[in-house]
Amino acid sequence: MNVFVLEGFNDLIFIKTLLEYHFNKSRFPTPHDIKFKKGINRLIKMLRDPREYNYIKTSFGVIVYGDNGKQNVISKVLPRLILDLLGKIPDELRFLTILDEDDVPLSQTLRKIHKELVDRCIPDAEIQDRTSNEILIVSLANDRYKIQIRVNLIPKSLEKQIVIQSLRFINLNLPNKEYKKLLEDDPHDALENIANMKSITKDELIKKSVKDKWFEDNSWYISILREIEDFFCFKRKK
Repeated sequence: MNVFVLEGFNDLIFIKTLLEYHFNKSRFPTPHDIKFKKGINRLIKMLRDPREYNYIKTSFGVIVYGDNGKQNVISKVLPRLILDLLGKIPDELRFLTILDEDDVPLSQTLRKIHKELVDRCIPDAEIQDRTSNEILIVSLANDRYKIQIRVNLIPKSLEKQIVIQSLRFINLNLPNKEYKKLLEDDPHDALENIANMKSITKDELIKKSVKDKWFEDNSWYISILREIEDFFCFKRKK
């Protein structure tokens, strides 16, 4: 089973649009909730219920889960998923985790995730660092039960990247100092302000960034597409 584990709702909208535009996947479960317990419980129920699990796997092939912040994903979401799922599903679960870099290198982020998992003392589990961006958790009782976590980082943040590209691709007719202010503002606020200037919603602006190919030459975007192809074995549209 393939699961995206994302920081929040903006990321969820972005990945949903990316999957639709590049991989022709427009329908799949998105168990997001502004309350952590509701969202994570919904995701775990989908994965723990055999009938629902098999239906989602055969009908959609992916779940897109958005949480409420990077630290939440590292310290709560991933440990909770491993604790609640390892040894319960005789299948390989693949979690593609996409986080904002926030000026923290990937190696440091992987160490934080690894430490959180080790500190939980997950019973009958072997935690392995497989590659520079992947952790494998295997049940010692039965190695058929395993969970892979692969991590990708978006430089600075998704919101920052969309703001930068908005100022490049959208004519806002602003003086230079206003452009500069948008770049210096909190990217979440800047995203809202740019959307308001164009009389569209923030979600529409996020979708536009994918559909209008704002990132097709950006290495981080290309890397995410390749990871989806490689890790999830999804075929990209030609």
